Amino acid sequence: MARSAGPKLLERGGASWVLNADDLEQAWEALHAALSWLAQAGVPVDMQAARIVLTELIGNAVRHAGGIGEVRIEVRPAYALLHVSDRGAGCTAKPALPDDPLSEGGRGLHLANAFASELRLLEREGGGTHAVARLPNVG
Repeated sequence: MARSAGPKLLERGGASWVLNADDLEQAWEALHAALSWLAQAGVPVDMQAARIVLTELIGNAVRHAGGIGEVRIEVRPAYALLHVSDRGAGCTAKPALPDDPLSEGGRGLHLANAFASELRLLEREGGGTHAVARLPNVG
């Protein structure tokens, strides 16, 4: 079972972590490491929104994709970008509520989109999905 290493620091401000979407414990550790880094770095974003967005995006990678991906945070003067990438089949879903209101799933992208100021789902070269959520600074 692979363990999360410390973050890889990015030149322009930010950090990244390996995401093993086949290992639930490691994915959980990557989530918490990213949130801890974001809080300790003093990035003025809504931490509850960051928690919801990252939890839903990482949860989708674990549930639907598997394999090795990445969690990355980029810090800009007025916002932060939260990235989650995977090597699954790719995601073409739109952030919407499921047709069946009693459905147990299908709300993750809707929630991520509701708490981010912008959510983009991109196809990765070589397969997979790259989700990018923008969180504006607060305060």
